[in-house]
Amino acid sequence: MDVNRVWLCGIVETDPTLTTLGSGTEFTSFIIQVKESFVDRFGKRKTKKNMIDVECLGKTSHIAMTKIKKGKRVWLEGYLRQDLCKKGVDIRVRAYSIQDDLSDSNMAHLEGLKQACEIVKNCLTTHRAVDELEDLIYNSGVPDVQQPGRVPRKT
Repeated sequence: MDVNRVWLCGIVETDPTLTTLGSGTEFTSFIIQVKESFVDRFGKRKTKKNMIDVECLGKTSHIAMTKIKKGKRVWLEGYLRQDLCKKGVDIRVRAYSIQDDLSDSNMAHLEGLKQACEIVKNCLTTHRAVDELEDLIYNSGVPDVQQPGRVPRKT
């Protein structure tokens, strides 16, 4: 069985370009930079920047135009396309799924968990720990976190 599947996470190098094909299908293209780290034959750590052409069709093209901007980190899933052209062989990725890279959100989540662990360690009772955690959550300033009608526990 043959498999042609690609997952990439990198920085968008060019703003997406939208074209409408003769058939009326939307076509978007952009370039993503993916860094490759390796150790050379002399034992030195090196980093190489790979510039990869990406194209999207149809609904994915519309998603690319709304989600992708130069300098933004994104995840994408797709497959390799190869065409013969005047320069030789043109290889690119045809993406069918594009997602925001949530590395920053994940880091914030981990920091929140660390903070919660410290609260639990420093509280003498479970009830006090829960009260402090709830205070942290409801006073976080996050707009979609609403405090239910709760009565603080006595410690």
